[in-house]
Amino acid sequence: MKKPPKTYLSTALSGSARETALRLRNLFQGERRRPNGAILLLGGLVFLLFGSLVSCQAQAAVEPPPQTCPPEYQSYAALPSTDVDGDGAMDTVLAFAAWDETSLGTTTVQVTLSDGTCLERRWEEGSYVSLQAAPLLGAGQNAIVLERGSRGSNYGAASLSVFQVSGGVLEEALTLDGSAEETLGLAEVSGAEAAVINGTWALRVPALVDKWHSPEWHTFRWTGTAWDHTTDGYFTDLLPITVSQGRTLTLAFRGRRTDGSYSRLIYDQIQVLDGEKLIQTITEADVVLDDRYLFDGFLAWDMIEIRDVNFDSAEDFGLLCGSTYNGPICWFVWDETTEQFRHSFFSALGLALDEKKQQQIDTWSDGNLGTDSYVYTYDEQGERVLTDSYRMEHQ
Repeated sequence: MKKPPKTYLSTALSGSARETALRLRNLFQGERRRPNGAILLLGGLVFLLFGSLVSCQAQAAVEPPPQTCPPEYQSYAALPSTDVDGDGAMDTVLAFAAWDETSLGTTTVQVTLSDGTCLERRWEEGSYVSLQAAPLLGAGQNAIVLERGSRGSNYGAASLSVFQVSGGVLEEALTLDGSAEETLGLAEVSGAEAAVINGTWALRVPALVDKWHSPEWHTFRWTGTAWDHTTDGYFTDLLPITVSQGRTLTLAFRGRRTDGSYSRLIYDQIQVLDGEKLIQTITEADVVLDDRYLFDGFLAWDMIEIRDVNFDSAEDFGLLCGSTYNGPICWFVWDETTEQFRHSFFSALGLALDEKKQQQIDTWSDGNLGTDSYVYTYDEQGERVLTDSYRMEHQ
């Protein structure tokens, strides 16, 4: 048998079995070949470190992606940076409504404190929500003002709650809902505003009169032990009106309840504003009474008319001032000389204007019997003159 060729990459072995055995024993047991214990420990740590990194990367790869869009049919409101527990750190407040297949759903308010503590309140009915935060209960921490819209209202009615975080608990400090009408004289509310009034924080709450009028505002201030509640006692309806030279003014009709409820509403005054400047205030004393026409005051029955009734290119206004089926309507016309409105005449409901002939046709009904119509024009001095009349009998 031939010996294998000797190369630079091979290890030469002697033909002696004893010498070969000594070489092999020296490779595995030789003192210089034994690794240091510290080196072994370091190598183990490196192995474990790389193993954990591979493990973390594999775990991160299978985590589900975060939800960035709220589900459909949910209403969200958020206050991402608000101190609600008074520790000086920012907390997160979230409110949302979710509806299920039964269309009932839930409304939830969640507060996540800066230390990670989560506080929650939930109502078993989904409703639209809005959020505000303000130091209503004292300096150092913000109260949470939550409104939950009534899904059954066709003009935005809502219930209102004021929350505070106290002792790690989300407490309800004030609630205004359907029962508030009896206890506080409030009807349905919507659109509360936290504001500084006379140097202190207060909650301004608009009570809805009805769908035709502006709300009546109520004010709530925390005294330290209870809520102090006051009301403006009136609501204000605003309407723009364009007078001579294209000048636009604002009519502010201040309305009140006359019997402690909203069943009978009147306007006790009408302010005329040029921007923020008050140029005139009209009251019942400015009406020129006429025994032929019933005058019950300025009735706030959503019957305000704005028209140019005397054909002078300036708008005038009229409002209901009698409770019969004819009215009457009390008309105020713009006087360019004095730059104010003055009471001019009464008319029945539905005063007709003939622009071409520049005539007013004022028609009064006798019920089922017939109607009487009166035709008025304006003379060169701008005075209203009766020029014709006729009667229509009902068959």
